[in-house]
Amino acid sequence: MQVRDMLLLSLLTSQVCMFCSTLAFAKPNTSLHKVKLTVLAPDFALVQIDGVSHYPGNVTVEVSSGVHVVSVPEIIPVSFGTRLVFDRWSDDLTNPSRTVYLKNSTKLEAMYVRQHSLHLESMGPVMGEGWCNEGSVARFSVPSTQSMVGVLGFLGGTWRFQGWYENGILASSSSSGSIEMDAPHTLVGRWASDLTMPEIIAALVAIAVALAIIIRRQATKLRAS
Repeated sequence: MQVRDMLLLSLLTSQVCMFCSTLAFAKPNTSLHKVKLTVLAPDFALVQIDGVSHYPGNVTVEVSSGVHVVSVPEIIPVSFGTRLVFDRWSDDLTNPSRTVYLKNSTKLEAMYVRQHSLHLESMGPVMGEGWCNEGSVARFSVPSTQSMVGVLGFLGGTWRFQGWYENGILASSSSSGSIEMDAPHTLVGRWASDLTMPEIIAALVAIAVALAIIIRRQATKLRAS
């Protein structure tokens, strides 16, 4: 056997031994395994896990251990004037879209707050309108008087607040008040015209015109005599 052939055989033998040694000491990759991820959410909440949508409400899926992305809607309409707003996860994270690292089967709950709307219908700048948490007390107000527009407003005519009404029933006779938000509420402000100043001015003008006419007639009689 030539020297070159002996060197080639020796090289091949050493490579085979190294490969066998690698196989002997190699350990199988057992870091990834299947786990269950359960997401508890309100009905009609569109839960997404790794970009895949699951509907409705509670979801349980089998995934590989590791990092996964879970998201739920920030706002869920329930009915007219009522909605659910995302508050936090059961592990206190506050972003509706989050990542989670899974080693074992895990359960997450998306926690929501129920809100009702307060709608105010009235002239003038109203305060307190909007969404309020269920069970809270909403405060609202509007200026008690509003100037009229046009000539009557120029003469001092105003609108005076009479009360807040809900479904035709008086809820508050004051321009400011509060209401418990146990449901959606719509309050309508009612106003009455106050023409006291325009009437006084009109009366004074009428008197002035009448006096002017009388004085003119008297002056005309004096000149004629």
